Amino acid sequence: MLGVGSEWTGLYLSGDGLAAITGRHVAESEDQVVTDLIIPTAPIGTNRSLTQAWRKERMGMVAEVGATSLMFRQGIGRLVRREGLPRNRRLHFLDTRIYDPAWRLLLQPVVKALAPYRRRVMV
Repeated sequence: MLGVGSEWTGLYLSGDGLAAITGRHVAESEDQVVTDLIIPTAPIGTNRSLTQAWRKERMGMVAEVGATSLMFRQGIGRLVRREGLPRNRRLHFLDTRIYDPAWRLLLQPVVKALAPYRRRVMV
């Protein structure tokens, strides 16, 4: 699954979600609906609601850091939907800005959210 744009919110893909369509229950240990999530870029500036605009006006960059953190954790949630899933889930985060000091403050929550997924290959 490639997580971009509207994929960050409102998407529910899992074996238990398929039961409503197929009528067949998929046990957690057999749920292979989504095993890989590719996130090309951090979701910076994706919340364009009036409420977020108000927050940014009052709080500045802090509001954007919070919104980015929340959206990123929601994105990771597309990969891990329920307890008991096989440990074959892979998260591929491709945004190299996490290594750029100029982006460090804004992307710190993203780096923190990635910590449990430390086993990584860097190119």
